[in-house]
Amino acid sequence: MLFALLFITITIDFSCGSSTTTIQSNVSSCLENERRALIDFKENLTDKANRLQSWVGKDCCTWIGVGCSGRTGHVIKLDLHNDYEDYFTNQLTGEMTPSFVDLKHLSYLDLSWNNLSASGVDFLGRELILSSNKFDGPLSAVPQSTYVLDLSNNLFSGPIPAGDYDGMSFLILSNNDFSGGIPVSLCNGAGNFQVVDLSKNHLSGKIPRCIGNLSLSVLDFSNCLSVLDLSSNDLHGPIPSSLGFLQRLEYLHLRDNNFHGELPLFLQNLTYMVTLDLGKNAFTGVIPHWIGDKLDNLKFLNLQSNNFYGVLVSEGDRDEDETELMWFWAGVGPGFVVGLLGVFSTLFFKKKWRYAYFQLIEDAYDRIFVAIAVKANWLRRKFHPQR
Repeated sequence: MLFALLFITITIDFSCGSSTTTIQSNVSSCLENERRALIDFKENLTDKANRLQSWVGKDCCTWIGVGCSGRTGHVIKLDLHNDYEDYFTNQLTGEMTPSFVDLKHLSYLDLSWNNLSASGVDFLGRELILSSNKFDGPLSAVPQSTYVLDLSNNLFSGPIPAGDYDGMSFLILSNNDFSGGIPVSLCNGAGNFQVVDLSKNHLSGKIPRCIGNLSLSVLDFSNCLSVLDLSSNDLHGPIPSSLGFLQRLEYLHLRDNNFHGELPLFLQNLTYMVTLDLGKNAFTGVIPHWIGDKLDNLKFLNLQSNNFYGVLVSEGDRDEDETELMWFWAGVGPGFVVGLLGVFSTLFFKKKWRYAYFQLIEDAYDRIFVAIAVKANWLRRKFHPQR
């Protein structure tokens, strides 16, 4: 399952804002209860590559992957993601310990691409990156004041919890076993989202009508949704018109659901669109020309396995074709008329040519008539022989 993750290269306009975490670790020692929590965590892990061999002594602020506040000494960063070439050998394996909750001041936690599991542990942090592990069970609540929440490629199940998503910019829950509908509270926040990826789950129901609230005003580029991925779920219904308010949207993935109806006209407002993936649904109607007219930045379009008909052509192409056809007839028509007049004029003034022309037509008629009669007689004798 770890390699079921779909890698997509996404370029996000820096005008949409960013978040940085400044880590200082110039204190002489960390706090004892937090050091103890880290030791408990280490002792419950299998570390074949000895990645945590520096985790000895009293000064946990100097340990690899640990960052402390220079002002308070609290552990505010824990980065143990696995990006080594020998992926399986360098995995950290084991279960999170309950004492992990003593790290109450964590701002950044990255445990991605390991083989960790947890039961009943509530994670805290402004940036939580727990992707590609074996965390399972229902998600009890939305972590508060979280900027990045990446739980992709795990075994989480149950509904996506309703809660306060204010301040969250990156919500990545793809490739889990979440079920139920998309919570309305997701789009009732302050509209700070830049990436929402709920793909490859078992979500059902319709897209909430408030989906357009995932972004603030198009004039406020500090908060703009660039990626919306709802592909590979069990969602149905028409696309809500409020989706047209996400005018800075660049990547829209709705593939492999049960959406139906015609493509709504308001999608032409998404002029920043780079990828539009609507394949494997039940959309109907003619392929709209505005896809070619309005979506100037479009690089990838997938409409396969739907009930569309027609040809994808823009108004510009259609006008160009009509212009070419007009000039074709403008050239051919007069030429045909002039040629025909030339023939008739010659026959009118040349009596001998006129007789010869009509004699040729009469001879051709006689030859054709005789040939048809002979062929018909032959067929009659073949299929109806006399006895």
